[in-house]
Amino acid sequence: MALRKVIALCITIACLHDHVALCTEIYEDSNQPVELRVQDLLSRMTLDEKIGQMTQIERYVANFDVMKNFSIGSVLSSGGSTPNSSTTEAWQNMVDDLQAGALATRLGIPMLYGIDAIHGHNNVYGATIFPHNIGLGCTRDPDLVRRVGAATALELRATGIPYTFAPCIAVRTKSKGAPLAYGMFRKFWQGPL
Repeated sequence: MALRKVIALCITIACLHDHVALCTEIYEDSNQPVELRVQDLLSRMTLDEKIGQMTQIERYVANFDVMKNFSIGSVLSSGGSTPNSSTTEAWQNMVDDLQAGALATRLGIPMLYGIDAIHGHNNVYGATIFPHNIGLGCTRDPDLVRRVGAATALELRATGIPYTFAPCIAVRTKSKGAPLAYGMFRKFWQGPL
């Protein structure tokens, strides 16, 4: 008698598991090909959701409700755009809260969070500040530049931020007639000014 109950329970669990697996949307099923998942997700999105996903907003205007109500796809912290406290924990909490808002949308699409870490994650208390790209370029040491990028990436990940707009590979090749303007120091330089 007990064996029959165990067998019946196993069959029921197996059937429920198959039923639950069938209820997973194609775009949520990591076993499906990427192209099929993308096509399925796009076919489910409203025009407003598509617009929201293509929109990047500044951190000053981002919060849980904005992320949820407008299906925002990306948030940027530009220079000086920090949480109330610039500690690692404050950054993690802020990014987690915004991500929770994005995941609370109808389709649960995660957001991308980025920061302008031009010469390190300098918006965080205690982070390493490196020379700008023009200074790194003067070293003519590609391995040093790679290590600076790796260190910046580690400090970003510690705060829950998955990508940065810099350091970047922007090589300025002509100086003739070009003013020494803002942003020029962000580029690597291959010769004298």
